[in-house]
Amino acid sequence: MAASLLARFLSLFQNMKGLDNPYYGISIPKVLRPLWWFLEFISVIPNWLLRYLLPSTYEVVIGERGLLDFLTWVCVTTDIGFLRTIWARATIALATRYCRNVLITASLETLNARKGGEPTAKALPRQWVIYGVLSRALGIAVIDTTKETPTRSLAKLLKALEI
Repeated sequence: MAASLLARFLSLFQNMKGLDNPYYGISIPKVLRPLWWFLEFISVIPNWLLRYLLPSTYEVVIGERGLLDFLTWVCVTTDIGFLRTIWARATIALATRYCRNVLITASLETLNARKGGEPTAKALPRQWVIYGVLSRALGIAVIDTTKETPTRSLAKLLKALEI
């Protein structure tokens, strides 16, 4: 996405360095966040068009990254205030109209154990809370994999998708 390329470029500048985005080591200053949110939104439009809006030859596509992941990620790497923007509302509208969303989760302790030393492990508690709030607010099916085998989790997913 274009925002990822821009983040990589911004990481070269000392005044953009920070811990908010663990992949690029940058923090977007508060004054620039509305502009950044717009850039994040427009940079994923081509991906969304190809993945969700254009007709597909498949009835169901199961992917680990979706529109609600985008919302959560922008909130985690900048500010929860993103959810009050037109860009977040447009994302929610796309996600609820064109996608059948299911949150696959586990207890925070289990997720921390699974993440290990990944750069995003520090952001996990915030992500977990935001995903939980979004799933409740939007009435999204939730599958807790804390004590489930992969096979049982898949069965629950297929049931949630009514496949």
